[in-house]
Amino acid sequence: MRITLRYAIAFLLLCLLLQELHELAHLLADRLTINCGTRYFLFWQMCEQGNNHAEAIIAFAGPVVNFILMAVGFLLLSKQSTPVQKSTGFSLVLACIPLQRLQALVFRGSDEITGFRKLMQPAEPFKGAAVVAGISLMLLFIIPSLYRAFINIKTKRRWLALLGFLVIPFIVNYVLQQLLANEHSRAMLVSSPGSFLPPRLVLLDILLLVLFIPFVKSIGQVFTVKASS
Repeated sequence: MRITLRYAIAFLLLCLLLQELHELAHLLADRLTINCGTRYFLFWQMCEQGNNHAEAIIAFAGPVVNFILMAVGFLLLSKQSTPVQKSTGFSLVLACIPLQRLQALVFRGSDEITGFRKLMQPAEPFKGAAVVAGISLMLLFIIPSLYRAFINIKTKRRWLALLGFLVIPFIVNYVLQQLLANEHSRAMLVSSPGSFLPPRLVLLDILLLVLFIPFVKSIGQVFTVKASS
């Protein structure tokens, strides 16, 4: 495993871009159904209108993006893959910020759990059924992907390496959410039901893409023998 400064920059930018895809999936599902949710940069706030199936679709939309990317990463991390494919797969799996999904094991709250709660209304078949279903769904995708990522780390302290890839993106994402949680930032980056994406948020997304493009090749170099400069 070779972690260069270019790879670190590329990886963190990829984390932000994939988080944006997650939020945009929520937003698109909302705008195509009940059209009442509000989102900010790296943050989504769902409303309730009594349409349980539509609200479930909106809740599941974000995690579906993560699960698809994790599945792609899982496939790229197979034994037959090239070092570039494995590097790309590893980056995709960890850039989905699995720890953000796994925090549901502690706090009993996530998009997956919310989605199942909506589907099970007016009453769950047993207490905690939505929690069990939501956590089971996320573990179905996360555990195999993380396992393949782990076994592909060929260093003496691979547990520490994997922990770093889990924790650091989670902290960066959390800090950015808090920094942009004040009233002024929310007003600048809000996407209310009357609009799909405000101009400032579009510009921010474009900026992330522009910053990522010069570093994109580094995403496929973490498992190569020698990364190019």
